[in-house]
Amino acid sequence: MKLPSKKTFLLVLRWTGIVVGVVLLLWGGFVGIRKGWAAIKEWRADALAELSGEYAKEGKWNEAAMSADTALRLDPVQPEAARFMAQLMEAEGRWVQAMELYGRLYNSGGGSLEDLKKQAVNAARGDYADPARWLAGVVAEKGEPEFPMVLEAEMLVKKGDVEGAHAKLREAVGIRNSRSARAAMMRFLLERPRKDGGKELFETVWALKDGDDEFAAEALAVGLASGVAAEGQRAEFVQKIRSHPKRTERLLMLADTVEVAMDPASKPRVAAGMAARLAGAPLDERLVGAMWLNSQGQPREALALLPPEDAMKNAAAMRAWLDAAAGLGEWDAMRAVLARKDVPLPAHMAKVYTGRALKMGGKAQEGEAAYRAVVGEFRDRPQETAEILEYLHRSGEYAIFDDGLKAQVAVPAGALDMVSRLVPVVLDARDSARMREVVALALASPNLSDNPALLNDADYLDLVLGRPIDVAALRARREANPGDAALLFTFALERLKAGQSGEALALLENANMDVRALAPNHLTVLACVLGANGRTNEALQIAAGIPAARISNQELEMMKGFLALPAR
Repeated sequence: MKLPSKKTFLLVLRWTGIVVGVVLLLWGGFVGIRKGWAAIKEWRADALAELSGEYAKEGKWNEAAMSADTALRLDPVQPEAARFMAQLMEAEGRWVQAMELYGRLYNSGGGSLEDLKKQAVNAARGDYADPARWLAGVVAEKGEPEFPMVLEAEMLVKKGDVEGAHAKLREAVGIRNSRSARAAMMRFLLERPRKDGGKELFETVWALKDGDDEFAAEALAVGLASGVAAEGQRAEFVQKIRSHPKRTERLLMLADTVEVAMDPASKPRVAAGMAARLAGAPLDERLVGAMWLNSQGQPREALALLPPEDAMKNAAAMRAWLDAAAGLGEWDAMRAVLARKDVPLPAHMAKVYTGRALKMGGKAQEGEAAYRAVVGEFRDRPQETAEILEYLHRSGEYAIFDDGLKAQVAVPAGALDMVSRLVPVVLDARDSARMREVVALALASPNLSDNPALLNDADYLDLVLGRPIDVAALRARREANPGDAALLFTFALERLKAGQSGEALALLENANMDVRALAPNHLTVLACVLGANGRTNEALQIAAGIPAARISNQELEMMKGFLALPAR
């Protein structure tokens, strides 16, 4: 075979080198482009995650969710976006999606032991029991041997085995005197009160409240919010929250609320302190603060937290601004803002606020016409109607409210739902006579005339107001529904009013009820019955734990008739 010449060989070698070089160059460019594109996607995902956080701070939750979702499409393990979306899935009860996101976050190396625990918890909630137990075992190996028992308790609760869950939590607390297990026990006891009068919850809160960790902060909040901290201890709890290293704005606002309740004269000082504390805070925090200040009758401080440019950013901020402006009588300013095309309010609420500004600004007839027009315009839309009527009642426009409610209860499909949605609004007026008028209006409708709950409400309110009732009809309903707690307390109140205090007490004692689970009006009846039977100390203890804002002035006066209560 003839060999190629040296010249030919060199020529082939040269071209081979060129081809290989070009291939290597192209491959290197391709790899570089891929790396560059990956870096761009990662950078873009980080930017979107940061934007999601900014939206969340402003209370723009839809925008926050969309930004986080887009970030995860670009980078499936972007930590902030994954954690935000996982928390969103939890809030919506989508346990499997939350489990997957927490797992992805932890396995990426960007997660924490808390993320692993949440993955296990969401696996259990999503009925993935075996994976949940395996994940709990990993948590135990990483330094929290009590966690599998805490998780097992949650699974037992889901199965309905409350006592088994309680025993498992007690076992978990016993391991190294675990504060995390004790905190789980505290949450368990809050949701499922025991028959020990709150003794175990009291002991759990006291075991946790001293410390610099998040469990202590949570225990302080529980102590104040649940009534575990007695009147003489609340000031200490408030002070501890204010100085706690893990304090949050939510906790500080709880401390503000309790302090004002303890000493109403402190309200201007507390309001000024809140306004100063929140100056420069994210919009969502300032918005919550402004709403609290409005509820406390401090509109000037509320407006200081919400300048007009911020109020225009979303509907909630605009409503808080309008409420504050109304509190200061700034009717012309309200009308000017409401006339803007870009006002961030749904049409029905913009029209309601306009009616208020007209009426209170000296144009009573125009304002009332605006009110009635918006009620008529949205009468076929229950959601909007409920919001309109709620505003009207809170504004004292009872006649227009009643006319609007009459039209709603005349519609069979949504009559009861509409009444149920508006009852809390009427309760806020703390006037049993007004509530009785609304109940009478509902019962006048053929759609609700035989509703047992409304009939019982009518009897209860009449008894509170000292009016006669049809006792035979009440007895018949009670016998037909022996397990109905509302009927039980109405019947006990009837017996008490009839001078049969011993019979009333026997009725309540035989019911074997958990006092901590009772509604405020039922606690009121219980306090009255105990007081009438000479059990004054017990009655006073129960009365002290009833939120004054959740019972009517007449109910409060009724208690005073049986107990020596201080002014509230």
